[in-house]
Amino acid sequence: KVPEQARKGLERALENSEKDLEFSRFENELDEDEDDDKDEIKVRLSALNDSGEIGIAKLESEDGKTKVELRITGAPAGVAQPAHIHSGACPNVGAVKYPLNPVLNGRSTTVIDASLDQLKTELPLGINVHKSAAEAGAYVACGDLKL
Repeated sequence: KVPEQARKGLERALENSEKDLEFSRFENELDEDEDDDKDEIKVRLSALNDSGEIGIAKLESEDGKTKVELRITGAPAGVAQPAHIHSGACPNVGAVKYPLNPVLNGRSTTVIDASLDQLKTELPLGINVHKSAAEAGAYVACGDLKL
């Protein structure tokens, strides 16, 4: 027996709590794969345009290249969401520097042909996720690389 105004606030708080738990699971999942001998960074992806999609990106050095893993919560099931590393910073990123495999069901893994050291020389860079291929102009999540 909660007043209608309070109900909406409680529902939002529950949704945010669920997203935070999912985000923590993503971090733990990515941490399980950690190898102390590898260079890596993590980037928090924040929601854009009221998408409710948040996540984390892990960039890991791999044989002179960089493995990029994305985990997004709030992503629509079964919808391929294009993702890229862009020049510039969020939310106003520039041209695509490195295409990433689309996020599907909240996950994407890509190995790009650039080392972490090379990426450092190209800053500022942002990781951006788009709503869908048909709505590529609509950004749903973005995070700045801080190497």
